[in-house]
Amino acid sequence: MDRVVSNQGSLHPNPGAEHVDAEAVPSISPEGASATATRRANVPLDLRILDYVTPFDRNLVCPICHCPFIQPVRLDCDHTFCRDCLSRAFTTQTADTKKCPSCRASSSFGQTQTVPRFIIHMIDELVVKCPKHDVGCASQVRRGDLQVHVDLYCSYSEVPCPAVDCSLTIPRKDLGERCLHSKVICDSCDVEMLEKDVNEHNRKLCTKQTSTCPDCQESFTKSALSDHERRCPQTTIRCLGSNIGCRHSTKRVDMAQHQNSCALASLLPAMKAMSDRMDQQGAALDLLQRKNDILEGSVSNMQSLLANAALPLADASAAATSPHSTEAAPFDSATHHLLSLHESLREELDRVASSISEVDARASMMIINENLRLKEDLAHTNAVIGSMRMQLQWLTSARLQTQPKPAPGAVTSGAGPSVRSGPSSPPPGASQPPIRRLSDSERTKL
Repeated sequence: MDRVVSNQGSLHPNPGAEHVDAEAVPSISPEGASATATRRANVPLDLRILDYVTPFDRNLVCPICHCPFIQPVRLDCDHTFCRDCLSRAFTTQTADTKKCPSCRASSSFGQTQTVPRFIIHMIDELVVKCPKHDVGCASQVRRGDLQVHVDLYCSYSEVPCPAVDCSLTIPRKDLGERCLHSKVICDSCDVEMLEKDVNEHNRKLCTKQTSTCPDCQESFTKSALSDHERRCPQTTIRCLGSNIGCRHSTKRVDMAQHQNSCALASLLPAMKAMSDRMDQQGAALDLLQRKNDILEGSVSNMQSLLANAALPLADASAAATSPHSTEAAPFDSATHHLLSLHESLREELDRVASSISEVDARASMMIINENLRLKEDLAHTNAVIGSMRMQLQWLTSARLQTQPKPAPGAVTSGAGPSVRSGPSSPPPGASQPPIRRLSDSERTKL
């Protein structure tokens, strides 16, 4: 038999399981029911601790808290964050100019922009478990409707007690015509508790009340029954390889024999190691993806800065090339135009360089061939000159040998020949040797 402890601390017998002493129950005024609705505590939920049922896109995750966006805002550099996360990130920065946590571009919290509405709709469509699922609520609702579910419909949400003079809360499913915050004592274990916790105590926590195991028919206390059910040898369990295809189920005492011969159970450690490795690789891939996103954001920021600085040059280049490229497709931005112009100039420079190299090689071959021909002509000319020199020497020598010698002592004068004899003149009948000129001694025989 349960006993009720009044607010003044006196004990009262409880002849019925649901009977409560009138003095222990706070009175309920006629306005209590209407006042209950106004005194319900609509505590905002922490959306970062929710359990998501449906998988979500990684692009909907905040780079700071790594949870789906909560009140997302967008900076000028197009990076998106949760409003609270961005506010805390800017608070930790000491510089006057705040920087984007992803690309480090200068920004300001006052310059944030709202994200497109379809992103908010995608976030609100994510299905989550009720925050009270650990105490019994099995509801799965859209995240956008979760606050309404907890405030109005969840049977396990805490609501103010309907009694006017009671400031405690009770689950919505226990909301009735009287207050359940009177203290009672369990007849079995003499534990004092609130009346609203009696059912939970009798079902799980009482150390004196016993229950029978449905598998082995042994009796255990309520607190020890759940632990026994996890180790009962007569409980029917499934094979360890059930996750990878084994459908065998038997009692726990006989499962060891089956697992020794089950191929799928033998493969389970290897499959688990492979799954863990894949999870690690997936986490590493996600990290690389985030780094890649940061780098792409930095490149986009640099391109935007270059585009703003190169607008006059881009306009001049477009005006200069427009007569020759009227059929070209329009460019997305000035940066793309500059990049395409730079690429075309580089290709043109490569073509000119290859043409110059070809002309240079061709000219070199022509010069080499011409030099060979000139060398051959020069050698032939030298040979002809040498032959003519030899013939000239031979003719000169023959002419000198056949030239008549003058009379001894004869002297040629202007009136006529005169002959002068001397002691050195040879006799008339003697032959005169050829006269060698002084220049002949300096010649070289070829």
